[in-house]
Amino acid sequence: MSKFLLDLLFITPFSILVQYFTSCLEGLNLQHQLLLIRIILDILGIVFISLATSLYQRANIVLHPNDDFMQTIRFMFLHGDATKAQIIHFLVPLSIIVITTVISHAIWAVGIGTIISFFFQGSMIKWFDIHAFKHLKHYDI
Repeated sequence: MSKFLLDLLFITPFSILVQYFTSCLEGLNLQHQLLLIRIILDILGIVFISLATSLYQRANIVLHPNDDFMQTIRFMFLHGDATKAQIIHFLVPLSIIVITTVISHAIWAVGIGTIISFFFQGSMIKWFDIHAFKHLKHYDI
């Protein structure tokens, strides 16, 4: 099966699942909670996403194209360094944020979670690669 079809196969149910969880979370009215609670939940979400990314990148059955891009940068150019790869990987959306901010004079959808992800998600993935489900290894890279 072609890479493109595998990507579509992954993205379709993934998108449906993301929309489902978004709908569930909207019902909790988290945007009206105290800032500290929202920051804690944001950090916990990033930690769990880092764990999930570590696990499914090591399983390497089919990857979300975005994570596949990070994986490629990590192993083809950075000798497996997840921290550097994640930062380089985020440079594309960061560039888009900068360009749209300059053009529109407004910044949208960038918050504490974005900043924490930019600086720490790669380190968390690296940590989980070592400490969570140690028997899983990166294959076919």
